[in-house]
Amino acid sequence: YLAAVLNAGCLLAFFQEACQPTDRTFMLLPVQNLPIPSYAAANAHHANLAAQSQLAHQRVAEMVAERQALGRRINRNDVLRDRAMQPILASIDESVRAILPDYCAPLP
Repeated sequence: YLAAVLNAGCLLAFFQEACQPTDRTFMLLPVQNLPIPSYAAANAHHANLAAQSQLAHQRVAEMVAERQALGRRINRNDVLRDRAMQPILASIDESVRAILPDYCAPLP
């Protein structure tokens, strides 16, 4: 659940803004400004997010195994471009938008 929230594409702009350096230092804890609610199994968005996160982790593990067989490594761009990941990532974004609507980038 938490991994899915923190990696949701719809929060990218929030994290980029929150991590901007100031003239004194970097903001090291942008998460302190993101009110992530505790996981509640009874909340449909939370449950969906946890399930989609598990699917994403499984797909990444498959991708790692596939690439290792070819002697290659996988990177973030490989994951983001993977066709099988697209519906998973879209579902994660949808749930995160429902949970944290004021922190997500507007839909295009």
